[in-house]
Amino acid sequence: MKILLVSATTFEIASIIKELEEKGSKKSFFEFEYFGHTIYPLVTGIGCMKTAFAIARICQNKEFDLAINLGLAGTVPGKNNPGDVVEIVEECFADLGVEEQSGAFTDLFELELEDKNAAPFQDGKILNDKNISRLFKTAKGITVNTTHGNVESIAKLMSKYDFEVESMEGAAFFYACKILDIDCYQIRSISNLIEPRNRENWAIGEALTSLHSAFFKLIQSSIA
Repeated sequence: MKILLVSATTFEIASIIKELEEKGSKKSFFEFEYFGHTIYPLVTGIGCMKTAFAIARICQNKEFDLAINLGLAGTVPGKNNPGDVVEIVEECFADLGVEEQSGAFTDLFELELEDKNAAPFQDGKILNDKNISRLFKTAKGITVNTTHGNVESIAKLMSKYDFEVESMEGAAFFYACKILDIDCYQIRSISNLIEPRNRENWAIGEALTSLHSAFFKLIQSSIA
C-alpha cells in the first residue's frame, strides 16, 4: 500500500523515521519501503490550518491508499493514562464558533451557519467508526486551536462535549481525508491529562515510545 504518515511535528515521529531508515529501504528523501508498503512521512506543522493544507497539497501530486495520523494528545482524567494509545473514531471542532455574553460557547452548527449534516459531518461530528483497526482502544476526540489548561475553561469544555481526547489537528486530518476519499486512521498516544497546566506531570517520553510501537503494530497488521 501507499501510506501517508501524517504528524504535526518531527519529534513525534523521529524514532519511527529512524527505524524506517535502519530496517526499511529509503527510496527518496521522504519515501520508504517497509514491510511491503511504501510510506511517505508528512510533517504538517501544528494546528488545523497547516494540517489540512499540507494533506491537500501533497494529494495534488500523489495518490495514497491509506493515511495514518500519529501524535500526542491530552485526555480527560479517568478516561486514559499517560502512555496509553487510543484510536480516534469521532472528532469535532470544539472552538469554531462564538463566545456569548454569558461566557458560553456556541459552535457554527448551533448558530446554523453550517449544516451539521453536510458531508463529511454527521450531527456536527466527523466519524471514522467504519474504518477501525481494532488494535487499540477507541476514543472520541475534540480538536482545538488552544489546548485547555485552566479550571474554568476545562469545566466548560467537559460540560459541552462528550469526548476523551483533545488534540490540535485530529478533526482537520479526518476532514481532509474524508473530502479526498482516503481511508484513514488517527492514532494518539496520551502524554498528559487535561487539567490545570503543569508540564511536570506530563509523560512525553513514555507517550512517544508507545506511539512508536503502535505505528509498527498497525503497519505489520493485516489491516494496513
